[in-house]
Amino acid sequence: MKWKANDAFANRADVLRVILNFQEYAIVLTLGSELRKRLNEKLLRFREIDAWNEHVYHYLGE
Repeated sequence: MKWKANDAFANRADVLRVILNFQEYAIVLTLGSELRKRLNEKLLRFREIDAWNEHVYHYLGE
């Protein structure tokens, strides 16, 4: 982003050092997969417990 701002918008735009905490991830399934509904339900339930944050930190870091 910093490079693009300097390249395309020199002296007109700057990228601030802001750390955003919001993150999203995706799991790819084939079109019309029977697993979609069950997987979504399990993920929604799992995100409600503390183990979700522990797994995210374990695999992706801070």
